Amino acid sequence: PMFRDFRDYLEENNIVYCETFFSPTSHLKKGWNFSDMANVVSKSIDDIKNETGREVKLIVDVSRSFGEENAMRNLDLVLAENNPHIIGIGLGGDEVKGPAKEYANVFRKAHENGLRTVTHAGETSGPFSMKDSMELCFAERIGHGIRAVEDEEFVKHLAETRIPLEVCPTSNIFILKDFEGDMKNHPVKKLFDAGAYITINTDDPTFFKVSLIDEYWNIYSNFNFSLANIRRIIKNGFNAAFITDKEKADYCAKVDSAWDEWFKAHPDCD
Repeated sequence: PMFRDFRDYLEENNIVYCETFFSPTSHLKKGWNFSDMANVVSKSIDDIKNETGREVKLIVDVSRSFGEENAMRNLDLVLAENNPHIIGIGLGGDEVKGPAKEYANVFRKAHENGLRTVTHAGETSGPFSMKDSMELCFAERIGHGIRAVEDEEFVKHLAETRIPLEVCPTSNIFILKDFEGDMKNHPVKKLFDAGAYITINTDDPTFFKVSLIDEYWNIYSNFNFSLANIRRIIKNGFNAAFITDKEKADYCAKVDSAWDEWFKAHPDCD
């Protein structure tokens, strides 16, 4: 049922390519076998591709919630498994209790072994958390990253280096008190206008009861993002993905084609 729901979610939001977090630690602590879990997940995402044509890749959350030793053990399981669906590792969990710098050795080893690397940073901690993630953990994308807005020079650096930020507006509003529960207080437009490389994501759509389409509506309706900006952010998502340059170009061309075709058929909506 879980993977049927996942398949339905991809279809309802017209997500043709997805890189999703897979968090094994809690299951491993209950005695589950990593290979068994990886095989079940792999079969399910193969079924999704065969049934719908939609592609899913996995980023394993090594988890900062259980310490560096556990994170390294998770990485070693990933490396031993050598599963083609697993393309990288990520650092999820509470960044205040588990600073990125404490996981530098884990991410260095992952990087040296050819895995892609992402970290959640700059949500509950300030820009320093993002800097440590990039400098010490080889982070190629930053989950959230919204606290970058506190450091103007760092935002310029993000814009110059084009480090993608995986912005998740609804979960930020839910988790952080800074915004007083009001989407209009979210800094996504400030970051975008300053040149930061913004992508829009859902964090955990089931828990936060939000879809990807909902999040695009949130930024459109609350911040007056133009339709051209929305199209650019959608294409940012493909260009920030861990796929080949040709795949990026092909996906972006399909975005442009579908976009132009829809608005040609609905001229009053432009």
